[in-house]
Amino acid sequence: MRTAAARASAESPEFGERFLEIPDLFPARSSGEPLGPLGVSMGLPGGPYRVDGLGEEQLIWLQEQYRGLCSAEPESDDVNETTIRVFGVASEDFRTFDLAGWVHTLDFDYQPHQVRVAGLNIMGLVELVEPSKLVASYFLPPLEREHFLPAFENLSRVVVAYRLLQTGGLLLHSAGLAFNGDAGLFVGRSGAGKSTLVGLATGAGVVGLSDDLNILQRVGDSAITQPLPFAGDHPVAEELLHRTLTVPAVYRLEQSPGHAIIDLSPARALATLMASAPSVNCDPHRAPALEEVAESLLEVVAVRQLDFAKDPGFLELAEFRRHDQRHAD
Repeated sequence: MRTAAARASAESPEFGERFLEIPDLFPARSSGEPLGPLGVSMGLPGGPYRVDGLGEEQLIWLQEQYRGLCSAEPESDDVNETTIRVFGVASEDFRTFDLAGWVHTLDFDYQPHQVRVAGLNIMGLVELVEPSKLVASYFLPPLEREHFLPAFENLSRVVVAYRLLQTGGLLLHSAGLAFNGDAGLFVGRSGAGKSTLVGLATGAGVVGLSDDLNILQRVGDSAITQPLPFAGDHPVAEELLHRTLTVPAVYRLEQSPGHAIIDLSPARALATLMASAPSVNCDPHRAPALEEVAESLLEVVAVRQLDFAKDPGFLELAEFRRHDQRHAD
């Protein structure tokens, strides 16, 4: 019979045990052999981001995947630039396992000044050098294009989440819709209907932003979003990637027989924003910063509940008709 301690260890593996052959060899700092000598600047939210250590193939793949967001010109004179260094590691460092029914997940190790990330064929180190500076390292085995790009994106989602938090914004696990210059963001637990909502809205002629991740930032007395290239099952049109949209409200989705919008108390609104910020919302060292940023955003954006029957009737609510380009004069 296993002891309680043994059962707990089996149920809650140590950091990296699911993905790494020897978790204790996880690099403690930004060091190693780069994949190559090339670099690129990327205009992701919270950026610019300078990616160094790329081989020729990896550079081409990123330029193709993130068209319009990449520049070969270095921006080393930008003190606000975030640095990402890409290092190669051996394939043998990673465990192999059956991917049937695989649900993407990551392991995190949260420390006061750094965060370690392990996943399928990826290791990442996010070093929070100072309150306004971030350096990240990606440790990747030799990967073909179809595996390199998802690995790069999975780590970049984490980096963007931390960088936005540093700059007073949040990366939200959410659906996004564009309404004639404004945007609505829709958060909710898994299965709440985010992907369904985007599918129904785009089928009715509304522009979809994402059914997975969207950003929320404060600019003066307004909250804004900028579409991400991490769009889930609904790719964002390239021309939208450079647009900034005002966000009057964020909506928490709740399944319901009908459609209605309900105001939330300040406490529930705060909890909704904080719970919807992946990666950083489980980091105990960043909890005070997360609460501070969420409180600042609540000064300029409303957070409401949307009772949602999983049909396009929600678009006829007055709140959405007011912004919907389909009803504009």
